[in-house]
Amino acid sequence: MADNKKDDPDKLRKSELEADVAYFEARLSMLDDEVETNYQQAQKKIYKLLGDALSRSLSELDKKKARDDRGNED
Repeated sequence: MADNKKDDPDKLRKSELEADVAYFEARLSMLDDEVETNYQQAQKKIYKLLGDALSRSLSELDKKKARDDRGNED
């Protein structure tokens, strides 16, 4: 019996990226709109940057999968 993780490593990677993006979105939503300390400002900035970077990686993974799927249709 084949292991699904070995058959499609991108599927696992996609779910990990989606979970990470959701984590950073949740952390950002917990921060108040009025940030008071330098630490809170830095935290908010880092969460936004990390969430954006993970979202880009997820988008690139989706594009790669679409290209691969089109290539397999031939």
